[in-house]
Amino acid sequence: MRMRVHLVSGQQLPKPGGAKKGEVIDPYVSLAVYGGAAAKEPLYQHSTVVENNGFNPAWDEVRD
Repeated sequence: MRMRVHLVSGQQLPKPGGAKKGEVIDPYVSLAVYGGAAAKEPLYQHSTVVENNGFNPAWDEVRD
């Protein structure tokens, strides 16, 4: 079985812990895939970090 994920973008991401003030965040996406016949543990993938753009980050990444 194969799965392809196309991560496009995000909008208006919150600051960690619900903070109102502070630095602009550097968002990334963490993906965990559970399941599959031979899977003993979940498969984890992380996107690249988009620096200083929590308002409208864009990745345009494809992961297999």
